[in-house]
Amino acid sequence: MTEDRKNQDKEENNFGSELENELSPINTGRIFQTNKPLTPETPPPLEEPPAPSVVEEKQPSSDEVVPLIVEEPGEPEIDDDFLKMIDEYMPRAEEVEVGDIMDVPVLDVRADCILVNIGDKMEGMVDISEFMTRNGEVTVTPGDVIEVMIEGRDEQSDQVILSHRKAVRRIAIERLGEAVEKKTPIRGRVTDVVKGGLIVDVGIPCFMPASQIDRSRVENLNSWVGREVEAYVIDFNLERQRAILSRRKLIVEDLEKRKKALFDSLKVGDIRTVHVKSIHDFGAFVELGPMDGFIPRDEVSYERGAHPAMYLREDHEVKVKVIAVDRETQKVTLSRKQARLDPWEKVGEKYPRNSIVTGRVASIASFGAFVQLEEGLTGMIHVSNMSWEKGTQKPGAFVKEGDIVKAVVLDFDKENHKLSLGLKQITEDPWVKIEGKFTPGSRVKGVVTNLTDFGAFVRLDENVEGLIHISNMTWDKKPGRPSLYLKVGQEVEMLVLNTNREGRRISLGLRQLQKSPIDLFLESHKVGNNLEGVVTRIASFGAFVEIADGIEGLLHVSEISPERVDNPSSVLKEGQRIKCKIINIAGGGRRISLSRKEVIRDEDKKAMQEYLKSNVKGGVNVGELLKDLKNKLAR
Repeated sequence: MTEDRKNQDKEENNFGSELENELSPINTGRIFQTNKPLTPETPPPLEEPPAPSVVEEKQPSSDEVVPLIVEEPGEPEIDDDFLKMIDEYMPRAEEVEVGDIMDVPVLDVRADCILVNIGDKMEGMVDISEFMTRNGEVTVTPGDVIEVMIEGRDEQSDQVILSHRKAVRRIAIERLGEAVEKKTPIRGRVTDVVKGGLIVDVGIPCFMPASQIDRSRVENLNSWVGREVEAYVIDFNLERQRAILSRRKLIVEDLEKRKKALFDSLKVGDIRTVHVKSIHDFGAFVELGPMDGFIPRDEVSYERGAHPAMYLREDHEVKVKVIAVDRETQKVTLSRKQARLDPWEKVGEKYPRNSIVTGRVASIASFGAFVQLEEGLTGMIHVSNMSWEKGTQKPGAFVKEGDIVKAVVLDFDKENHKLSLGLKQITEDPWVKIEGKFTPGSRVKGVVTNLTDFGAFVRLDENVEGLIHISNMTWDKKPGRPSLYLKVGQEVEMLVLNTNREGRRISLGLRQLQKSPIDLFLESHKVGNNLEGVVTRIASFGAFVEIADGIEGLLHVSEISPERVDNPSSVLKEGQRIKCKIINIAGGGRRISLSRKEVIRDEDKKAMQEYLKSNVKGGVNVGELLKDLKNKLAR
């Protein structure tokens, strides 16, 4: 047996001895023997331990004799059903002994006593003073169930003597002993303030030092009077019936449990709502349940270099995302900006090109001005986009820091967080007149001024040049170098394809003045025409067949053969030349559907007709006819 166990057993034995000594003046015989008193004299009441700064309550007088049942005129009658219920609820009186604690129902509240039912339709009495508050209010009503301890019976009055206070005290002592043994908290109510702490009533008055009330020192102890508290018993003297409580220990233990629970449940990526505690240059501390979390400065906002105080306020709630959890150091790193939608994610939807936006000039540099459209989204107006005037300009001549300006979205780069804005584009563009002169679809003439790898520049008038891209010089799928089609100084006629006012560009086309291969093909081919082609590609859904130079049609798997075809490659091969029929033309000739199955059926039908027209001797045998036809088609 360990030393701790020996001490525990010793403490339990001492606890039992103290209770036995407390009850020793009381006769241990049964109370309800036939007309025999329990003791030769009334047992003295248990001594009440003094409580610090607590007003001592009045004890019932041992000389006062209260009849067991008093019938007075006007006394309220007790409902028979209520008595029946009490009889069923109460144990038999013969089973109760002196010193026992019972839960009994209150029958009546009188001026000097409380009448209760103690079994076998017998009544007991508890002095009214045990239920009086300091203000003289009675805290019990008929029907309440209270704890009482059997003390004995008075020889002269034959009255059963009960005590609620001693029952509560003994229960409290047992609870305190159990709380110490099992290391469990006990609940009580704060009744008074004394020097250095509080008095907590758990059945007996206990002391809670001010340092043990909370994690931090409590300045206003009076505010705790009347509050129910739960605390650990850190010291218990059974002999003196004194105990010292600690609510702080329970709070710290609960805090550690909550911290552990938090860390067990906390995962990177979680979204939490927290309270801001303090804000600093390097970040902010917030309340994350039972502990603090930290938001670094860079994680406060998508706005670069923003001070935390610009977007956080103390005691305000903020939504954050968990970005790091260190269980060893119990540190949690949070991010406000990652809990919010990155404004750059939908910059194209919210601020499309050519849209007009409003923002505040955040700063000015030598090459332009930065304009904040919203938190975390700042665009730049380059100095070249501040005015239509030519020549070197200074940004400060057009905008000042703090100005609210309107600008046009010229371009954006979501990945690199760049947004290009234009100030001059708000005003009338001189190119409007040029656009009216060179409208898309119009024919124009010009002189080739320069050839590049990607196309040719053509002068349209004294101030305007257009570009013919290599892809717009010829209908060939793989065009050669621009020099194969044009020469510098050559005058050419072109079609205006597009004008770009912002980019100061005009797109021109040379091939658009010629008929495309598709147009030429459609002039000579219609739906229902048969033709030959070469299989160029085979897919799971069919095959692509080149039916003219640079023109392909689709032969769907369902149109390959009259028989079911699951795998096109089992019937067709790339490079194979086949006959097919045009069954549909859509999209201006861009989608041509073909059928090999229709060609085979047409040939079968034609062969059948020719065979039937041939001379056949004797009667016609259908089986032989089909067999001969099959052989003929096979040849």
